[in-house]
Amino acid sequence: MKFLILHDTPGRMRLRPDVRAMSIKQADILDAWLRKQPGVERVTVHERTCGIIVYYHGQRSELVNALSGFSYEKAAESLGLLTHSSRLMNREFKKKLVFLVLRHAGTRLLLPEPVRMVLNICVTIPRMMQAVKTAASGRLTVDVLDGIAIGVSLITGDHSTAG
Repeated sequence: MKFLILHDTPGRMRLRPDVRAMSIKQADILDAWLRKQPGVERVTVHERTCGIIVYYHGQRSELVNALSGFSYEKAAESLGLLTHSSRLMNREFKKKLVFLVLRHAGTRLLLPEPVRMVLNICVTIPRMMQAVKTAASGRLTVDVLDGIAIGVSLITGDHSTAG
């Protein structure tokens, strides 16, 4: 695979592979493969921009020779099965977070106050039931404290806090 060297200083090289896009799996393979190369200290792979930053010690030519022989297939074979991807987990977390923020904003903007109050009560009932079960067993946990706070908020009419 070809790489374009964008910036090069002793001990640090900024590269871009000659591809239009890079998947999360490809970024993980490239990251793991580069970390296993002799002399490489740190690697940062940005899959969205296809940017790579490699911090190394030793000869630049050794790293360039290793990069010239890189292919995703060979690297995947030599690394074995990659089971955990923090990139994928972060991407999924961001999607969930965006969905929750949009849902919250949509609920606040589109639903009238009485409907939101009923929804808040429906959402808090399972938490209140869990608090009662935990308190009945004689334990004081976070569930009980949450249940008390939710109950007091509902009794005082502060439905936004209870939700």
